[in-house]
Amino acid sequence: MESFGTVWEKGSPAFWDSMWTSRSRHLTVQAMLKSAQKAARIIEVGCGHGHFLKELLRRGWKGTFHGFDFHAQGVATTRALMAELNVEGSCTAGDVMDCDLPEADLGLLSAVIVHQHSWAPMVIQLLRSAPVVLMTVDYVVPGDHHKSVWMDAGHFDTWYSKVAMEKEAKALGLALSWSALEAPARRKAGVLVGVSRGRLLG
Repeated sequence: MESFGTVWEKGSPAFWDSMWTSRSRHLTVQAMLKSAQKAARIIEVGCGHGHFLKELLRRGWKGTFHGFDFHAQGVATTRALMAELNVEGSCTAGDVMDCDLPEADLGLLSAVIVHQHSWAPMVIQLLRSAPVVLMTVDYVVPGDHHKSVWMDAGHFDTWYSKVAMEKEAKALGLALSWSALEAPARRKAGVLVGVSRGRLLG
């Protein structure tokens, strides 16, 4: 199995533009954008080519943005966008798990945890810097076990169990809030999950 980073290095700018055009219509993304507009300091993991940031700015958002992504070309594009529009903050190429994160009001994970075997490590990393993390959960399965599925496009997707996530969150002292915004289609549930700090992080 190829690494997460290697898989997504293959996407061209045109590919990511088309992906954003499609994904930006999702109610989960629209809800995330609405919440992000209220935050002065944002960390986005999986910032890609800066599409989310660009849409935030189009809506009049002003604040400090810190982006992280494996995709070096995407990071370069986001940095150029930030420089052009005088956006304060930074954009870093690499694994967010290996980085010291700046303080923020909100952490964002859109279409990221679906490509992780577990949602918790990356969320905990973000919660050390931000009191709340919003993440999209693209696949929700019945039962109490997560399921990782190898996809034809050359990556794996994790289908998450709500029951298991609630148990894991409780054990970590985290609180989850669920917003089922879109009707299931082809197994996709369209769920936005908010995670807030608990006893683990203080």
